[in-house]
Amino acid sequence: MPTITAQFLDRPIFRIVSEVAAERGVRAFVIGGFVRDCFLGRPRNDIDIVVEGSGIDFARAVGD
Repeated sequence: MPTITAQFLDRPIFRIVSEVAAERGVRAFVIGGFVRDCFLGRPRNDIDIVVEGSGIDFARAVGD
């Protein structure tokens, strides 16, 4: 049986965020409306991510 992540977390940005989090030794979480919309089967374009530590530094690393 596939998990919910199998069809909703297949965008390249999730791989990038995961790799940056692993490199920095921090945890990152998808939160908010994206998660709700996954459960409700709605279109999902706005992704909110919370990270332990500095979100600005993390965003810069993801951007690089």
